[in-house]
Amino acid sequence: MLKAPFTETPAEIIKTEHRFAGAQWGEKDGLLLISDYDRDRRWVRTVMIDADNPAQAPKQIWSRSVQDRYGDPGTPATRLLPNGQRAILQFQDSIYLYGPGASIFHGLPYQDR
Repeated sequence: MLKAPFTETPAEIIKTEHRFAGAQWGEKDGLLLISDYDRDRRWVRTVMIDADNPAQAPKQIWSRSVQDRYGDPGTPATRLLPNGQRAILQFQDSIYLYGPGASIFHGLPYQDR
């Protein structure tokens, strides 16, 4: 991580155990969600870190099989920032998640559901 005005030495904020699968920034308070993927087990894990306090240990928020649709917590809702980037929508100490859930019927026309 390298904060503006980008004159200091970059700092490592996290190492993933498996293959890095993505990062999403929150809109405030240094919130950062980091996901990694274990290809052998087909497992994804997401941790939450406070990028403003990288010495604080990451907190696992979910860990699951990528094939477990029922256990899929959803995707964090985001909003467009004035700089054109997207950030996770935060309300107090909470974030919103959205997703189809386990009851969606894939491959069926809408009128057949």
